[in-house]
Amino acid sequence: MPSEILTGTNPDQVDASIDNLAGSIAGNGKPIWTPDQISAYLNRTSAAFAGGPGDAPQSDSNLSVINFGFHTSQATLQANGYVYALNGGLFGLAEYFNFTPFTTAQRAAAREALQTWDDLISVSLQETGINTADIAFGNLTSAPTTQAYAYLPSATVSSNAIVNAQVLDITGDVWISLSQGNNLQLDEGQYGMHTLVHEIGHTLGLSHPGNYNAAPGVSITYPVNAEYYQDNRVYTTMSYFDASAIGVRHFDFNISTTVFSSTPQIHDVLAIQTIYGADMTTRTGDTTYGFNSNAGRDSYDFTKTPAPIMTIWDAGGTDTLDASGYATSQIVDLREGALSSIGGVTIDTAPSFAQVNANRAAVGLSAISLATYNGNMAALAANAVVGRLTDNVGIAYGAIIENAVGGSGNDLLIGNNVDNILRANGGDDGLNGGAGNDTLDGGTGADNMIGGTGNDLYYIDVTGDSVVELASEGTDTVSSGISYTLGTNVENLILTGGALDGTGNALDNIVTGNGLGNHLDGGLGADRMAGGLGNDFYVVDQSGDSVVELAGEGNDTVSSGISYALGDNVENLILTGSAANGTGNGLDNVLQGNGLANHLDGGAGADRLIGGDGTDWLTGGAGGDIFVAEIDALKVDSKNGPLSLDLILDFKKGEDKIDLSGIDAKSGVEGHQAFTFVGNASGNNAGDLFAKTFGTINAAEKSLGIDLHGLDGNTGPDGKVTIVFGNTDGGHPDFAMVLFNTESINTTDFIFG
Repeated sequence: MPSEILTGTNPDQVDASIDNLAGSIAGNGKPIWTPDQISAYLNRTSAAFAGGPGDAPQSDSNLSVINFGFHTSQATLQANGYVYALNGGLFGLAEYFNFTPFTTAQRAAAREALQTWDDLISVSLQETGINTADIAFGNLTSAPTTQAYAYLPSATVSSNAIVNAQVLDITGDVWISLSQGNNLQLDEGQYGMHTLVHEIGHTLGLSHPGNYNAAPGVSITYPVNAEYYQDNRVYTTMSYFDASAIGVRHFDFNISTTVFSSTPQIHDVLAIQTIYGADMTTRTGDTTYGFNSNAGRDSYDFTKTPAPIMTIWDAGGTDTLDASGYATSQIVDLREGALSSIGGVTIDTAPSFAQVNANRAAVGLSAISLATYNGNMAALAANAVVGRLTDNVGIAYGAIIENAVGGSGNDLLIGNNVDNILRANGGDDGLNGGAGNDTLDGGTGADNMIGGTGNDLYYIDVTGDSVVELASEGTDTVSSGISYTLGTNVENLILTGGALDGTGNALDNIVTGNGLGNHLDGGLGADRMAGGLGNDFYVVDQSGDSVVELAGEGNDTVSSGISYALGDNVENLILTGSAANGTGNGLDNVLQGNGLANHLDGGAGADRLIGGDGTDWLTGGAGGDIFVAEIDALKVDSKNGPLSLDLILDFKKGEDKIDLSGIDAKSGVEGHQAFTFVGNASGNNAGDLFAKTFGTINAAEKSLGIDLHGLDGNTGPDGKVTIVFGNTDGGHPDFAMVLFNTESINTTDFIFG
């Protein structure tokens, strides 16, 4: 094709296959046909090599193989149907008198083009000698009004039975005109390769998608001759009409020309597999198409074919479509029958004038003018969309590609109904997993991810990332490298990276930390939280919440808005809100109450109990425990005035201690002063700490003027009671701690600070 200036017509063309709108009318007034309608129409003559009624005869009895070869001389032409006898004379067909054999390069290109069809069908295409070839190739030495043509595989070539019997071997043959220079442009995407793929389609039984055929003086245009919208090279290599006929861009800025398909397209694959059956042995392993390709075909390797126009057929394995090498904003769509928009250039990645002409020279094209180059760059600068290839990579019906990789632009990755892995890399990307248990990783940039149905896994790395899940769309998980709060309808959160915060939602969440100190809050719902290594902080708000820690996984804390008992391997508990009771475990716990009358029980271990505001009931349990004395904001009225009051149910002399270090013993003196224990004397001075022992609870109550039986409906155990008083400002005591079953307190039972 000649070089051209790209005008950017219809740059806002919607990317994707229009097949799903079959039965409606397109914007250009053409009807949209179903894929099955198109498949049947492409084989409307019923021509085929298949051994059925009306099919072309094959050279041998093996109907699972179609042989091909290359004409080498007029003698091979005469032996294979191009000369016939009639009424006593010999007659030659036009090709007999206008023949040149294929060059070595043409033969290599023909084999490559044949392989693209062989990959699709259960019948094998095998090279053989010319006399046993079902499909044969030759050049027309001089045919200035002809591009190329091929004979359909038919049992009838001539209406004259005598002639037909002699020329039947020409069915399936391909003829290429050497008068058209572009027929010798045989690289991927060039018109000569596309022509071979097109003509081989004829030899296997496919017709044009419209009732047209090139001939001298005949004008064939999309508006006049296309019977339906999809009659163009986007959907079928059998069409005469370029992608631009429907506003699709197949222009390669790297060589400044339109590029063409190097494989059969979506509708061709469907039609040819309908005739011969699908080849279910093609690429059954884990195949990568695009960059990093292992598909074994240049047309599927974006490093070798940087402006790909192709369709993928794949019969099995876990496969990947990799568009990671492009900077344009791409659409990578894994759904069968879909069209993706992959590749192209941006104003920053577009080649220079010299580079374009060097690229053209490398593929046998003449240089373009500077004016042509400048026109293309002006179109690109005016509208970045112009640089994109659109609707250029198809997924055949029946093919399943599991994974997609985006590039550095703002890409859209779309999954299908199986378990997909979508990795978008750079840019602000959109990812839609569809059905299946999908993995969505937007990479860098602010990405919008929609998992769809199935149990999906999302990777989050910046605050601009968003996750969208609807109700009843599976059990979904976010793996986040930043502090993160789960959105609606997402169940699980895994933190990676640093010391991060993880917050759940109203569902029953599983929130998992990493190797550092995490802050985990399940939110509403019955949540399971596991911090892992590091000193983790948990927020509990209902009885269904659970905290999981293994031995040696840090010093961990639960902040609970309900009464709570620490589970295994969790060290600390802080009560908040309306929580009343807190219970430790076998470790050395720190239990801290709130502003209510709390009941704290340390259990086994050397525990530290901090009642907080309110009159608290403290039980240390086994082990040497520390009870922290405080002056509360909430006091009780006693005979001697308002007191901060806590009650210790199991103080063990010589083992447990009362920690006074947090109280300034002389509030009127500068600095932090320690108490002085004055025994059982009445301590009326600031800084005095004294203790009084009573034989019964009733006696203690009478001395205090406080009904201990009525405090929160509880009573302490029977036996002697010691009350420790502290005075910080002179006058009456400011705080008291009631120690049940305790007497003879002395200085060794305190921590003065």
